Amino acid sequence: MNGKVYAIGGESKVDVTGIDISELPDLGARSEVLDSVEVLDPTEDVHGGLAEWRSLSGMPGQLFRFAASEWEAEGETDGEGYIFLFGGQVGYDVDCKCFRTTDNVMVFDISRAEKEPEESSGSMMVAVDGGVFGRTISFIIAGLLCLVML
Repeated sequence: MNGKVYAIGGESKVDVTGIDISELPDLGARSEVLDSVEVLDPTEDVHGGLAEWRSLSGMPGQLFRFAASEWEAEGETDGEGYIFLFGGQVGYDVDCKCFRTTDNVMVFDISRAEKEPEESSGSMMVAVDGGVFGRTISFIIAGLLCLVML
């Protein structure tokens, strides 16, 4: 978006190489769900022509395996826009021995994150609870995105 690449959330596998199968930890201990947001500006010269990933404000919670879409708001200055995250999976739940899913929608405000990159409270991204309200918002946003893309 805006010529930059954003890495949001995700999953990091814990290295279990060399651990006997009988001593392997639960699935939840073998995978770490991330709440980080990073940006790469390929035009930025940091190391003699090489760009560098920068950390931005974190997410309100850990999330991976979600759908996302960008929205560059027309009429706003360059570098502004939003990234919408739909659903996904959250941290490991020992009760079900699974990574639960969510129907939340998160909205990432790029301009605020670029102005205040060191905020760690997740204030650049807000989560809208699922349920009827969340599904309605998701439906409206998806419809608007489809219209914009036409």
